[in-house]
Amino acid sequence: GHDLHPVLLRLKKCLPGGTQAYYWAWQIAARRLVRRLHARTPFDVSHHATFAVDWAPTATSSLPAEVGKVWGPVGGATLCPRPLLRELGPRGVATEAFRVVLGSIGRATNGKTNARSSALVIAQNDDDARIFRGIASNLLVEPNAFIDPATLPLRETDAVDQSLIIGVGRLIPLKGWPITLRMLSRLPESFRLHIYGSGPELARLQAVARRLGVEGRVVFMGHRGRAETLQAVSRARCVVFSSLHDSAPGAVAEAVAIGTPVVGLGIGGTRQILEASRRGSIVDPHVSDVAGALAAAVLDASSAPPSTRWYSTRLPQLIRRWYRV
Repeated sequence: GHDLHPVLLRLKKCLPGGTQAYYWAWQIAARRLVRRLHARTPFDVSHHATFAVDWAPTATSSLPAEVGKVWGPVGGATLCPRPLLRELGPRGVATEAFRVVLGSIGRATNGKTNARSSALVIAQNDDDARIFRGIASNLLVEPNAFIDPATLPLRETDAVDQSLIIGVGRLIPLKGWPITLRMLSRLPESFRLHIYGSGPELARLQAVARRLGVEGRVVFMGHRGRAETLQAVSRARCVVFSSLHDSAPGAVAEAVAIGTPVVGLGIGGTRQILEASRRGSIVDPHVSDVAGALAAAVLDASSAPPSTRWYSTRLPQLIRRWYRV
């Protein structure tokens, strides 16, 4: 086990960006421990499997070259499409600009160092694969989505509410909720939207709903337990995922595994998961009327059998294959 000073543990929970800063410091401090453990009992393989970001340092890169290093799945290179930047709002644009700058610097330094020193790099989606192709000696794409099938509810056709749309995710700018609310305004009045998640954008989104005249058709459910959320997903017409740059959204994989149709923007991990699942409707984020395209896809949504593509039961076989590399 390894942690930093208890004061830093407390600070990471109350300072903006504290968790990321703590993670960065943790990786640097862990290098000495990793080398000491290797000197005591040499490692054959090391696997960086903590935060799935491609720009931060990793303690395992300090190990000797004879240790087979696996880095990933990692992501973070997906960018918000330029036409949709206005959906973020002023605070979201500032956050996105900071993320792009920090990520670019981190990838050019830590990311490339990690990729060169690794026997295998696992990218979460094609955006990250493009960054490290030609740098990594072995590279593959595998989204960080592994779901225990025992936790998934059954989707019973008779219990499905064809007028109910579900959204799952934090209420933060990158999730693109204003697009989803505009989509709702383009659908018949019988359609309702339930959004599961909490966050600082609640007041802004409630104002958007009022402006669009859909405040009576959308319910902000707040943070709910996973079992309750998945049960709601299983009974909905579809899940709409309007995220602007997720690397591997677990909510999309869960819906696909339940058998609930997904309508999502073709960006980053959303596109990767839906294409690999051969399920759902992918909307081009560059069309002139994104909300209208989402609404049309919702009306066309039809159920498909649950996909086993993201079951955690496949993980042992994947791990064996990765470590053989």
